[in-house]
Amino acid sequence: MTDLAEFVPLIEYNIDFNKTLFQMEASAKTLKWGEPTVDTPEYRNIDVVIVAYCIYYDEVGFIVLHKSIAMGETLFLIAYSRPLNP
Repeated sequence: MTDLAEFVPLIEYNIDFNKTLFQMEASAKTLKWGEPTVDTPEYRNIDVVIVAYCIYYDEVGFIVLHKSIAMGETLFLIAYSRPLNP
């Protein structure tokens, strides 16, 4: 799972708190749309990208992210809503 750097500790806490409920591993990493970090091996060969509860809206950054990690058959599932006060 990824988010902005300030939210990664909360994600790590939630992963640890819920790890006994699931039979899979999860990890948390920092990812800011449009940053060059997505051009590293750990962000390659991703099968599924789920974007949910997205609270920051950066269309250009999202397109850069999409082009950086979408390889072959990468599936993007996006729950999107427009901000109430753009």
